[in-house]
Amino acid sequence: MSRPPLRPRAHYRHWHRIDTRFGDNDAFGHVNNAVYYAWYDTALNSFLLGAGLYQIGQTPGGGSDAIAYIAESSCRYVSALRYPGMVEIGLSLERFGQSSLSWHLGAFAEHAQMPSAEGRIVQVCISRRTERPIPIPAPWRSTITERAMHPDGVQEKADIPWS
Repeated sequence: MSRPPLRPRAHYRHWHRIDTRFGDNDAFGHVNNAVYYAWYDTALNSFLLGAGLYQIGQTPGGGSDAIAYIAESSCRYVSALRYPGMVEIGLSLERFGQSSLSWHLGAFAEHAQMPSAEGRIVQVCISRRTERPIPIPAPWRSTITERAMHPDGVQEKADIPWS
């Protein structure tokens, strides 16, 4: 089975910098694989919060009812990252569904042109009140398209089911 080629730095639209921490390294002397998921989650939520698409601690009845839950995630590891160091997490939306968003994320050593790891996150837009899928709000679509949609991204594909 052949793997798709890695996505270079130019593929990503939004960036989030993270300093590695001493505790990120594992017994093998490199950043533990679980840390990458935390970096991806931090970068994605930082983007959504910074874009004003939702706020942490917002309760039902106040502001937007929409929030996105992670329904699926994966990571492909290519080369080791270590403490100390700076990691740059690139973020780009691959596609919109009716209620889902598929993101590409890349973990890059500082100034590297190719990622040390690539991640994929699928989020499902849900109602805070009902915790059931809802259509992606129009403001989300326009903001994400403007700030994070890769030009090759394809909109409106089938959704990922949410149970």
